Amino acid sequence: MSAPESIPSKTPELPLAGASSFRLENENEIGARALQKASVRLIPLIAIAYGVSFTDRVNISFAALQMNRDLHFSASSYGLGAGLFFLSYAACEIPSNLLLVHFGARRWIARIMFTWGLLASGMMFVRTPSEFYIMRFLLGMAEAGFFPGVVFFLSQWFPANMRARTVSRFYIALPLS
Repeated sequence: MSAPESIPSKTPELPLAGASSFRLENENEIGARALQKASVRLIPLIAIAYGVSFTDRVNISFAALQMNRDLHFSASSYGLGAGLFFLSYAACEIPSNLLLVHFGARRWIARIMFTWGLLASGMMFVRTPSEFYIMRFLLGMAEAGFFPGVVFFLSQWFPANMRARTVSRFYIALPLS
């Protein structure tokens, strides 16, 4: 009589089972490195932009004394111009964010930064109260939607369990500015 032939086993061998867990660990490591790279590249740039935005918003009050004297603005004309910024900012924030969804966060934030830079630079040409009113109103319109747009942009890049930490790293630029 001959020895019985061995029947091949249908259970996977140990190296194959280990390979799938190795693949999962490798994918998790790649994901963590990608998030780290995105954090290092995105957060500092966005934080600097937010800090400059805040500084631009409050610098008008620091410049008020010299500007009012040089341009012969009254306190009420300065106050109206400073307030028009926030009026247009509040009025255009929701439409700006609807357009952000339509055009994409990257393009819309780039548009905000570009027009904000042009208008902020154009403030040096202001000579009359009406020009001041128009420029402050347009500056508020241009800057509207920046903060919520950035939060939306970051929510597209980072998972929910990392979002609070990511937004706080971006938000720390406010006290630093």
